[in-house]
Parts: sequence; structure tokens; C-alpha cells
Amino acid sequence: MFKFLIFILVLLPSFLLYPQKAGGIKKVKEIKEVEETKEVIEEIKEEVEGNNCKSRKGSSIAFIEVFEPKDLSREQYEVMLNFKNPKERQKYITWSKEDEQYPESMNLDIVIDQVETRIARGTIQSIQDKGRVRFQIFSLGRVPEGQHCARLLASDGLTVLDEFGFIAPPRMDEPSKQPIVQKLHPLGGVAGDTIVITGKNFGDSIDKVSIEFLTKKGDNLNYWKEEVLGSTIPFVLSKEESNDDKKEINETIRFSVPGHPKLNSFDIREWLFGKTIYVRVLVNHRPATLERFTILNSNWKIIIIIISILVTIVFIGSLAFIIHHKQFYAFIVLDTKTNMYSLSKVQAFAWLVALLGSYFYVAICSGIILQNGKIPDFNYSLIGLMGISVGGLLTSNYLDNKTEKTKRKEKPLLIDLVMSSDGEIQLPKLQLLGFTAISIIIYIFNLLQSNVLAGLPDIPNTLHTLLLTSQGGFIGGKAINNRLSAAEKKPDDNKETESQVEEKESEDVEEVDVTFGSLDAVEEKDAQGNKKTVVENPKESN
Repeated sequence: MFKFLIFILVLLPSFLLYPQKAGGIKKVKEIKEVEETKEVIEEIKEEVEGNNCKSRKGSSIAFIEVFEPKDLSREQYEVMLNFKNPKERQKYITWSKEDEQYPESMNLDIVIDQVETRIARGTIQSIQDKGRVRFQIFSLGRVPEGQHCARLLASDGLTVLDEFGFIAPPRMDEPSKQPIVQKLHPLGGVAGDTIVITGKNFGDSIDKVSIEFLTKKGDNLNYWKEEVLGSTIPFVLSKEESNDDKKEINETIRFSVPGHPKLNSFDIREWLFGKTIYVRVLVNHRPATLERFTILNSNWKIIIIIISILVTIVFIGSLAFIIHHKQFYAFIVLDTKTNMYSLSKVQAFAWLVALLGSYFYVAICSGIILQNGKIPDFNYSLIGLMGISVGGLLTSNYLDNKTEKTKRKEKPLLIDLVMSSDGEIQLPKLQLLGFTAISIIIYIFNLLQSNVLAGLPDIPNTLHTLLLTSQGGFIGGKAINNRLSAAEKKPDDNKETESQVEEKESEDVEEVDVTFGSLDAVEEKDAQGNKKTVVENPKESN
């Protein structure tokens, strides 16, 4: 009991002091948080009310609703004014006499601090349902980075209608900081297609990246001889190390082609071959170079496919006309020794037509639609595929030339593709024919499904291996059959066949007949009285 009382007396001071200590720490934290909040509020007030910038939304007939940088390389800004009374808006807008649909100018002025600005002609857009007007201005002087005040002045240049505070972002004027577009891939597409931009200096924030679609044709061109048809924001901003050089960083932007009405309105020529526009990337209001782009309608593939098929037919038909053969296609795929359809020739010709038509397809897209002046690449995987088919054809022809004469069929049939000259179904032929047909169908299907503007689709290595294995089995089977047939027909070295003996006897008889048909036999006696036969030439005796 005595020990328990001593323990309580020892711990009692700590219980009395701990609440005061804990309360003091909590109070210090609260004081610090209040001070930090006051500092943030003061900073916000300095930003909003800097340069004596005060909003007059409640008292002015018009006030600035939006004021933000657009393109700092041009000192270009986006402005939206809101008039309380839509009827008052008409007093300050001057409409064009040539085209009453588009305003020409406004009887208002805007200054940034003390720097004058001008409204860019052709950028005024009057919103009909409300009293808002959107337009663009450009500053006559350089606006440095930091807090500024934009003032809306009446036509007299003295009456301040409203003020709006904004922050000018960093300029990115240094060469190492300017955004650079290295590649736009693919160079065309329809609304909803994903486009990839590769370049440098795209920044670390996707919210500071925007993409505009411009045209330099038409009547509604603005001060910079262009019209903004639409804009969008990217959905992916990534950085990756280059495969060639690990020190180099590749920055990519991915965005979808928007479905703005101005972008997707086509005339007859544009409906067939697409609308040519320009894509501009802006990073923190700093633009990169303009990149050419083609907007296509949803039916563009059908049009190009029909044109490609017609071009392929005309090309092959011209070859038939040059050869002057009535049955041109049968002449190409027939084996002249057996009068049967050759599987190796059919395979090579089928791949030739498929790859020739697909290359016409991508070449027409590149030359007519994209108009980029570049010869499209022919994938190495497709070159390997052609090597397999052509190599199989040459090897098959070589083996056929080494074989002896075989029976000729009266009429070629499609079943010849899987049948031997003896009328037997060959599994290597059946396998090669099946895999060839399936591969061509899959290739054409993926070609039509993919965006051919990005190039021809690749053939997987596994499909290459499969076709090469089937080709090897077909060639190997043909070589083995040729050896077996040659071994069966090889005569015995020590014995002559009946046909050979009969042929030799007939040759001897013909030789005797010919010889004695030109000579005369004469009997004479020698000195001993023995008779002997002497052959004389009648011509010499005469």
C-alpha cells in the first residue's frame, strides 16, 4: 500500500503538466495556420487588386468576363465582353458593309496597364442569345511576365467601363524552351481519330497545352490571315527515353480530332479527297510551327479502295494487252508441262495482286489526300513475305525442270492446287494453300481496319514463320517425290530391258538395209581357185 501511494505521488505532477503542454502546442499550431491564411489572402489581394485594378460589374453597362493570353509570340489576347442590355451591344459594334454576318470593329478600347491594344479585324464574334461579344486583341507593346490590369474604355478613351486583373505567364522565348514539333503522325484522319505529336519542350503540365486547327482559305480570315476552325486539348502528355539514344527524351502529345462543324463541312472535292488545314500546338501560350493536316469524311476509305482496285485492274489488264494472250490469268498460273494449275504460281500471283493493290492504296492516300510529296514506305515484313513466295516459286520451277516427262491433263481444274499429277491429294499442298488464303484474307481485313495514312500494317514474325514452314514442307515434299520417281525408273546396269533390246535390233536392221542398198556384191576366184565375195561400188566400177 505504501508503495502504491509513492507511485501516485511521483506521477501526479506529470498529469498536471501534460494538459497545459498539449494545449500550448495546439494553440501554437492554430496561430501559425491563421498567419499562413492571412499571408495567402494578402497575396491574392495583391494579385487581384494589383495596379489599382477594380472590377465594375455591378455599375458598368459592359464588363470584362474573360481576358486571357492567346498567343504571346504575337501579343495576342482573347477577350469576352458582357453587356447587361443586349440592345446596348449593337451601339458599340460596327458591322461590315460587305458581309453583314460578321462585325468589323467595336467602338471600345482596351489598354493593358498603359499599353494600347488594337482589336484584330475578323475576330469579333457576336453571341446572339446573350449580350456577349468575343474577340481578340493584340498589344502594341510587350507585356512582361507578372500581374497586370486590363481596362475597358469608352470610345472617348477616358471613361473606364471596367477593369480586369490577369497574370501574364512566362514567355518561353529562350531557344531551349520553345515548343518544337518534330513529327505529326498520322497526317490525316476523321473526327475521333487519335493523333500523336512528337517533339520537345511541351512542359510538365497537360493543362497548359492546347491545339488549334486553322485554315488560310476563305472570306472570314482574321488579322493574321487565318481562321480558327476549332480547338481541343490533349488527353495524354508523356515523356520517354529514345531507343537509339537513352540520353534523348521524346515527348509525345496524344489528342483526338474534334468534331467541330467548321472542321467537318466539305465541298465536293473535299468530300472525295479531304480538307487541308493546319495544326498548331500552344504550350503556355507559346506556339510551335504549323503542321499540315487533312480532315477526312467518314466514307473516305470506300472511295480510295474503289480507286485502288480500279488502278490495280488497269495495271494488270495493260500487261495482258501487251502479252496478247487471250487467257492471260490461266497462262500465268498454269504449269505448261502438265497442263495443271501450279500452286506455287497461284501463291506468288495472289500475293503480288494483294501487295500491289495495297501499295496503290497507300500511295493514293499519300499522294492525293495527304499531298506530302513523299513516297510511302513498303514495310520490311512485306518484303520478306514476297521473298518467301518468290523463293518458293523459283525452287518449285527448278525441281519441275529436273523431273522427267509426265502425263498432260486435257483440262486444268482448281483441284489441281492440292492434287498431284497422279490424282493423289497432297497434304503439303493443302496446308500451303490454306495458310496462304487465310494470311491474305487477314492482311486485307487489317489493312481496311487500320489507318492507312499511318502506313501499311506489319506482318507478324510468327505468320512469317508459319508461311515459311508451309513453303518448306511443300518444296521438301516435291523434292522427295522427284527422287523416288527417278529411283523407280532407273534401269539395271547389267541387264537390258526388252524395249531397249528391240530398239537396238531395229537400229541394226536399218543400218544393214541402208548399207547394202548402196553397194553391189561380186563373186571372184583367187589364185588357189577358192571363191570370194568382193563388194564394189557401182559408181566406182563405172
